[in-house]
Amino acid sequence: MGTGLRQLSADRARLADTQTALAGAEYQTTGTYQQIEKIETATAGTQVNLTDTNSATTTADDGIFFDGISLPALNICLTGIYQSLDQIDVGRESSAISELTDLAPVCNAVNA
Repeated sequence: MGTGLRQLSADRARLADTQTALAGAEYQTTGTYQQIEKIETATAGTQVNLTDTNSATTTADDGIFFDGISLPALNICLTGIYQSLDQIDVGRESSAISELTDLAPVCNAVNA
């Protein structure tokens, strides 16, 4: 019976140590979870700011003019012309002419 009581006492001591370690782990887990929540909140705010910045950049790009020339329209026009020239290089003249015809309104809008 004495051995059983000593074993029970030792088990209780181990249980107390385990409960203390568990409480410490729970405290750390709670702290880590709070840090994760802060990071998620900051990330969401950053994503909103990034979306706003992208929208503002797109709006600014649409309104960029230099000496009355729409730079975004000029970029589209020149890109299309380069693609048409590439098509001519590979012998697809009719496709190039079709693309240039489609580009005419964009290229005409450069000075709008």
